[in-house]
Amino acid sequence: MTINDIHARIKSRFLYYSEHKITENSVMDLYSLAVSDVMNELYKEIENSKMPHLYTKLTDQSLDDLGYLLSTPREVEESDVQYLYRLMNWKYSAESSNEKAINTALLNRTYASYVEYIPKTHGSGTGTVYIIPKTYDNPEVIENAISECIDVMERVSSPSLYVEYTIPGPKPVILNIALEIADNGDPGSIKRSLEKQIKEYVNNIPPDKYMLLGLINKIGVNEDYVDYFNLLQVFIDGKEQDEIEILQNLEDKYLLEEIVWNE
Repeated sequence: MTINDIHARIKSRFLYYSEHKITENSVMDLYSLAVSDVMNELYKEIENSKMPHLYTKLTDQSLDDLGYLLSTPREVEESDVQYLYRLMNWKYSAESSNEKAINTALLNRTYASYVEYIPKTHGSGTGTVYIIPKTYDNPEVIENAISECIDVMERVSSPSLYVEYTIPGPKPVILNIALEIADNGDPGSIKRSLEKQIKEYVNNIPPDKYMLLGLINKIGVNEDYVDYFNLLQVFIDGKEQDEIEILQNLEDKYLLEEIVWNE
C-alpha cells in the first residue's frame, strides 16, 4: 500500500463518516497527507521486520544449512557476508517472480474480464485475488469466475499461501454531458457511438486505478460531427464527484449506468 493509497482511503473514510469532502491543499488535506506518510513508513517497517533477525546472525555451517534449505549452496570462497546478502536477494527475487507468475497465469480468464493478484493484503503469507466478472447480472458467471481463479491459484501458488477471492462491489456511474452536434451529423448514431466508447472505458478501469475525466472529454471531442463536448458532472453511487481523477478502490467496480445529454 503506497502513500497515495493511504491518503485516498483516509479522505474516503472521512467523507463517509462526516459527509464533508476534504478540500485539496487545505489544512485538513495536508494533515491527512502527513498521517499517510507516517503510516506508509510504518507499513514499510512492518514488512521489513517480517524476515526474522535470527537469519541475519547466521554464520558458518548454520548459514550453509539455510542455503541448502533454499537450494542455493555457497560458492567457492564466498564469505558469510556475501553469502547472506545473496540469499536475501534470492528471497526478494523469488517473491517478485512468484507474484508475476501468478498474475500471468490469471490472464485471459473465460468468465472474468480482469483479474489481479495483490500480495500481503493481510500480512506476510497472504494475498487477495480481485476478480471483475464479465457481467454482474448473471450469478453463474460470477461463481464460475471465482472457481476458475481458484483452480489457477491452486496450480501456481504455494499451498501455505492464504488467499482471499474478492468481487469488487458495483458502483453505478452517471455522467452529465453537454453536447452539440454539427448540422450534418446524425444525433442518434453519434450518441450511440459515444456511449459505447465511454462505457468501454469506464467499465474496464482496472482495480486501484483512476477514472480520468479528461480522457472521457477526449473521447467526445474526437468523435466526428461533434462541435462541442464537455463532461459537466459525475455521480458515483449517487454522490457527485468534484475531482478530475477519481480513484476506483480495490473494493469497488465502476459501471456506467446512464449518460444524461445536455443539448
